Amino acid sequence: PTVEGNKIRDQTRRGVLVCARGQGSFIHNHISNSGWSNVEVRGDTGAAAGPEIEASELNQKKKAYASLGMLVPLSTDGVVIAGVLTDESGATSVTLRLNTI
Repeated sequence: PTVEGNKIRDQTRRGVLVCARGQGSFIHNHISNSGWSNVEVRGDTGAAAGPEIEASELNQKKKAYASLGMLVPLSTDGVVIAGVLTDESGATSVTLRLNTI
């Protein structure tokens, strides 16, 4: 779904929650003053491989994406990422554009 042109504020827990394998777009919304987080994205939680292995895999992905010009820094103010985002498979795909968070 597409959520566009809304004011989402003063929520008890989360302004926006996207669950694992969720897909959609948030365009030109104002999301603020939520209790826990303004935006939470819950990706698939993989098997626990240990922090060293996960960090190594993340660095490998960063290098690969950077070499293709696809690594873009994003602001994480008010955004909580819980679990693992599975962008490679496209299972969790969220577009945030022109929002005030």
